[in-house]
Parts: sequence; structure tokens; C-alpha cells
Amino acid sequence: MSRLAGRSLYLFARVGTHDATNSFKAYALDFVREVGIESDAGFEVGIELVAKARRRRLPVAELPTIWLERTHGASSFRILKWVPKYLRWYRYAFGPPIQKLQQARVADQAVLGATEGTPTA
Repeated sequence: MSRLAGRSLYLFARVGTHDATNSFKAYALDFVREVGIESDAGFEVGIELVAKARRRRLPVAELPTIWLERTHGASSFRILKWVPKYLRWYRYAFGPPIQKLQQARVADQAVLGATEGTPTA
């Protein structure tokens, strides 16, 4: 499922990375301060920041890495708990471009508030 999400975001939303859900990323401090981090469930932060960069038409660079699957122990990844959080940012990545910081924050609140059922400010 993660692979499908990553590939579709790469091909159709043109996010600049083949795996938006991968959290092995580096971000400019100014960017993180500007957009903020709304994620509260851990791994979703990777896709959140990629989606926000895409909406602002900022570049996302990809550096080659390898991933070795777990060979011992059980995974703590709770797929049923985190899928709705991932989907929220997945849908967000396909939204229209955002140009200015104030417009970006208003748009973020409108989209995310509506998906969470919380009032927007």
C-alpha cells in the first residue's frame, strides 16, 4: 500500500520523490517553520511535509537509499490507525498550488479542518 501511494504521488501529483511516506528526509528549517507540522501520529510527518512542499511548488530532491526489511521482532506500525492520517495528506498533495504564506495557512486549515471535522480559524 505504501509503495502504491508513493508511486501514484510521484507520477500524478509530481511530488519529486518515489516514496513520500519514507521518513528518511531532510528539510530546510525555514520551510518547516513556515508550514509547521500538524502531524501527531509519527510517520505521517513524512507525507505531510512532502504534500506541503508540492502545494507550494517547492522542490523535493531524492537521494538513493536502500531499505532492509526487519528480520527480527514485530512491527509496531498500526496500519488501520494510520491509514486515515496518511490519506488526509495524500489527498492534500493533489490540491491547487499555494503561493503566499497567509494563503497557505488559510488553505491548510480549510482543507484539514474539513477532513477532521474540526472548525477552522
